[in-house]
Amino acid sequence: MTPLRQLWQNMITLSDNQIGLAGLALLTGLVSAGLITLFRLAIELPLVAFFPIGSAENFEGMSQEVRSLLLLGGGALLILLFYWVPQERRSMGVTHVLLRMERHQGYMPARNIILQWISAVIALVSGHSVGREGPAIHIGAGTGSQIGQHTELAHHRLRILAAAGVASAISASFNTPMAGVIFAMEVVLLEYSIRGFIPIIL
Repeated sequence: MTPLRQLWQNMITLSDNQIGLAGLALLTGLVSAGLITLFRLAIELPLVAFFPIGSAENFEGMSQEVRSLLLLGGGALLILLFYWVPQERRSMGVTHVLLRMERHQGYMPARNIILQWISAVIALVSGHSVGREGPAIHIGAGTGSQIGQHTELAHHRLRILAAAGVASAISASFNTPMAGVIFAMEVVLLEYSIRGFIPIIL
């Protein structure tokens, strides 16, 4: 390992080093927001481009036949997708995130994150009764978790990074930055502390 890489590794992994954690939180926020922006585009662009409804939220503007076909087609795709995915890889959403934060110190598998992204896009484009909240929380937390795992962060710092990803994802998905921070600290991290607040607010 080169001296520069060793210095960087020490900076981001030392428990008392807030600068390294703040830098990783900022990176997590940018990556998480980018993934959520792509997620929103993947939902909105097909609906606006292929259906003359004016807005991605205006399913009532479609004819009943088109809505029915979309719903059935999306449902069939989701059934096929989940049929081929092993049972242990199907866990997604807010419950999955809270469970991984409580029992696994914030370690989240990459395959579940990818499945969440793809299945949520299919469900939302085809008009199923789901929202962007659960996928945004899972994608955001997963982004922070993956970055933390690749940089070999300690458990308590990995949890902060996952919460930073959630804050960024909610902010990017709903244009509500402060709500993202409050949700991440109250629901995901389950604590208010200066150590966690600074990286998450960044």
